[in-house]
Amino acid sequence: MYNKYKKDERKVADDLGLPLRTVRDYIKIEEQASPYAKRLLREGKASKADVKRAIIAAQGNDAIVLTDLILTTDKVNGTTAVVNITGGGNTVKVISADLTDAPCNIALPFVGRWETWRGAHVDLFTTGVVVATLALGYYRIPWNHARSYSAWNAER
Repeated sequence: MYNKYKKDERKVADDLGLPLRTVRDYIKIEEQASPYAKRLLREGKASKADVKRAIIAAQGNDAIVLTDLILTTDKVNGTTAVVNITGGGNTVKVISADLTDAPCNIALPFVGRWETWRGAHVDLFTTGVVVATLALGYYRIPWNHARSYSAWNAER
């Protein structure tokens, strides 16, 4: 519908009877969220707010270098927390924690270059109803110095 109205957010909002902010949220999700996040949203396993919080977007085609990662969760039977790096249709799982037997409390000070590829971002997803917090330390690398996914993948 967004493309049908030549990317006019206001026409889409008026036609659907939705607030403009809601339409913009879904446009942002469509443009920046990973296919996995979109699937969880469609299946009702994640809320719009969860997906929005999960997106830590690299600006434009910049890359990010992770310096620290802290993941804390509650212990809830049948739940998991997953941290992915996603961009350009590629996804790499960084952490997958089963929260059935214990909460997840991970603090990683990265040594070396935990650099993402050009245009990638970090996602946090949970299954089930669980409180999870992801804190990242990072800095940006300009797009002209960032590697493509294929170059990044060849070096890992």
